[in-house]
Amino acid sequence: MSKKLFKELQTRMQHALKELDGSDEIPLEDLFPDEFIREHTKFSTVDDFLNRVNLSRTDYV
Repeated sequence: MSKKLFKELQTRMQHALKELDGSDEIPLEDLFPDEFIREHTKFSTVDDFLNRVNLSRTDYV
């Protein structure tokens, strides 16, 4: 993983954690918006990626 990508992920996660405000869930779209997925992967959406690796949103909830 490149340093730039790692830093962007770190920043997104820190921002999402600040917005939790007592909640224990972060929507995947908040961490990995479509623009981010398209820029850093060959997929269009986080769901496209999950489908490709044979996962669903409920596999890790």
